[in-house]
Amino acid sequence: EIHLSYIEELKMLRPYSPTETIDEGKEGSYMYSIPRALVEGAIGGCYAYVTEGVLTLVRIQEEGKPIAQPMVNDSRRFDGWKKIA
Repeated sequence: EIHLSYIEELKMLRPYSPTETIDEGKEGSYMYSIPRALVEGAIGGCYAYVTEGVLTLVRIQEEGKPIAQPMVNDSRRFDGWKKIA
């Protein structure tokens, strides 16, 4: 049953979408932290490969188009291993 906890912790059944991480299409910046892999050892504890950053939603008005298009900027702050337990 350990695989079920990995599925839940890594949110494997939910596709990643940066636009869903941002609150209902509101402009602004949103911090995120996503575990991407887990390693557990009998000695030394548990480690997670984590991606952290800030998503920013902006709207770009293209010439000749009546509606501004949403664009997501992903500014990564950290991408690596962290000890979690």
